[in-house]
Amino acid sequence: MNEAALHALIREGIAGDERAYAKFLELIAANLRQYFRRRLFEGPDQAEDLVQEVLIAVHTKRQTFDPAQPVSPWIYAIARFKLVDHLRRTKRRGVQVPIEDASDLF
Repeated sequence: MNEAALHALIREGIAGDERAYAKFLELIAANLRQYFRRRLFEGPDQAEDLVQEVLIAVHTKRQTFDPAQPVSPWIYAIARFKLVDHLRRTKRRGVQVPIEDASDLF
């Protein structure tokens, strides 16, 4: 991500420029997809779900962005928290096998 371009786009978006804001979301979505696909082994659907969660969080919290700060660390902090939440939700404790399939284990 080009930090200066992203910073300009989010500032313009917060100021009311819908095109700039849409471009900002498009750019960060592409980078977030790569970020999550490298960290998840569950498939592209899980990564896309997390991308959407981050985009929603960025949108709802965009007024909290401090224009004096870089935008990338703000975005990746949100992404990291969403990833940790996802991993906690999907944490598996051993393998569960239906009782009907128990004979296949022996």
